[in-house]
Amino acid sequence: MRPSVKPAPAPQLTTAAIRKAERPALGRPLRLVAMVATMVAALTTPAVQAHPELTPARVNRYLTLTPRGNQMQLRLLLLFGAEPAGVRRLALDADRNGTIDDAEIATESSAWRARGHESLRLLVDGTVTAVALQAKIDLGTDRGTGAKPFVIELTGRVALPFGERRIALEVGPDLPSMGETEISLDAGEPWSLIATLDAAGTRHAPQPLVSYPVARRSPEEARAASYLIRPTGAAVVPSGFPIVPTILVLLSLLLGAALMRFVRPKKR
Repeated sequence: MRPSVKPAPAPQLTTAAIRKAERPALGRPLRLVAMVATMVAALTTPAVQAHPELTPARVNRYLTLTPRGNQMQLRLLLLFGAEPAGVRRLALDADRNGTIDDAEIATESSAWRARGHESLRLLVDGTVTAVALQAKIDLGTDRGTGAKPFVIELTGRVALPFGERRIALEVGPDLPSMGETEISLDAGEPWSLIATLDAAGTRHAPQPLVSYPVARRSPEEARAASYLIRPTGAAVVPSGFPIVPTILVLLSLLLGAALMRFVRPKKR
């Protein structure tokens, strides 16, 4: 007679073991969170810009064009070095009291806005496009008439229809004591720089920065740059849409959902 053999008891799982077994895999949610974080980092990474001279001796000029969404922004910086700044500050001090007040700054800003069309020329697909420029005079902390460098900034926006576009920029006449001139294109979403164009329209390798280290030798000498740009396959986002805040909210929601799935056991 064979001895009876009792079956071994089934292993008992503790509550902690059951919850561990029921936890969903976090790999996919966390990978998604990491992907969104990478998108945020890409959107907040500064693009390559022009290289302003920190202590200019003359008047340096930096023109940047930024296509983004369905608009283009233009930004023209004029950096007045010490000697030309002293001459210009004296001219700004209309009442000759040795201090440049807010009213005198406003007068100078209005004058730059009125002659903004002389400062730069923009062509889109061969057609001259008018740009309404705003002007800002930044004297820093010194409102006096001494030889202290200062900055004039002109900014404006124009509409930019989607599609392949030829963009040409040319700066206006040189100012007295003109130094270097740089023209650059800083393409934002969804635009990409396809090629740099020469005067005949021939395509060359993309070169976003065009630099002229000295003033014009004659009024006819060009200070210009031409670019071919095109939207990429990225989704088109309307101008002014809060991209980064929206992605940050999405990132928070995804992270919260992942943590909730991690700590909450499934209903039995």
